[in-house]
Amino acid sequence: MNLRRTMPDRRFAPPAFCLPPPAGLACIGCSLAALLASPGLAPRGLAQEVGATPNRFTVSTRFSIGIKTEIRHGQPIAPPFDDGLLAQDVSGSTTTTWNWGYDVVNQVNSGAGNIDLHSTPRPFLRDNSTERFTDDPQAGFELGYGRELGSLKLSGNRKLIWGLEGAFGSLDINQKRESTLTGTVARNTSSYSYGALVPGSTLPPAGYRGSFAGPGALLSYHDPTTPAPVSAPATLTSSLSAKVDGLVYGLRMGPFLEAPLFERVSLQIGGGLAAVNADAEFSYTEAFSLAAGATGGPPGTRIGKGSRSEWLLGVYANASLAVAITRNVSLVVGAQFQNLENLTIAAGDKSATLRLGQTIEILGGLRFSF
Repeated sequence: MNLRRTMPDRRFAPPAFCLPPPAGLACIGCSLAALLASPGLAPRGLAQEVGATPNRFTVSTRFSIGIKTEIRHGQPIAPPFDDGLLAQDVSGSTTTTWNWGYDVVNQVNSGAGNIDLHSTPRPFLRDNSTERFTDDPQAGFELGYGRELGSLKLSGNRKLIWGLEGAFGSLDINQKRESTLTGTVARNTSSYSYGALVPGSTLPPAGYRGSFAGPGALLSYHDPTTPAPVSAPATLTSSLSAKVDGLVYGLRMGPFLEAPLFERVSLQIGGGLAAVNADAEFSYTEAFSLAAGATGGPPGTRIGKGSRSEWLLGVYANASLAVAITRNVSLVVGAQFQNLENLTIAAGDKSATLRLGQTIEILGGLRFSF
């Protein structure tokens, strides 16, 4: 008897889990298993990749939420009058002057032969107050690099890894504030006779401004507080347009921990120190208007602009999920909390404080392992 013919050839025996195929057909299950087992195509979870690619580079888009701007309104030194000018001229006369002017035609009291000049005592409306606003979200980007430094074996092939990461980020700041505030103010009226005009001359039209050197049309001159001005309530409106524009860029660095959650999903947490340079400009225009029917003109428009650049220190903490797309590329989404120092910019009679503390950033991008 030929024993070699009766013994099965085990070199070609199918795996135990594969049923014998029909005659003439390959075992599809066995072929698929062999294909998936090949090193280049096997779907491997992030936990199985620990240590194989210890370097990771991340490119992310970031959106910052919660950055606030605080505007502090001061109390500017005001001219004696809202709608005109009255000062001594070069002659030194204490009774008349050609160094005067007025803005609105209804300031002329033709019956009494006077020019009425008005003033609004400070503070009023926004003066000596503070208002806060935010304009979310603010957009930017982040480039990060991390290095795995060690691992701790969990169940199966799962491992908890730790390492160190750092990132460079940039954020555009563009916060705007448009607001209107209306209130009742006490408004003073002081009257000055134009009967002292040079004989034969006429009253200059509204918008007239004399000069210190002159000569020009004469107006009676006396201390604006003597006699005491007449005070009456008036409705005044402030229209504010303010903005803070700038760029915040800097670095962060700290340790991280990463643990596998599912076959292709891992959770990473981290924290550390942050240092950013905030380079920003604050500008504003505050215009005033009187209710219809009021005599004279409102206080003058306030305009200011200032800038500042400063390095700010703080801390951060973050958490993110990484979903493996291929062996070396993962989709990353996460959130980051930052607490940084504030930046204050002075401009005119106001200042703006950019509050970068207690802000949250949403990040999304790709991570490349190598």
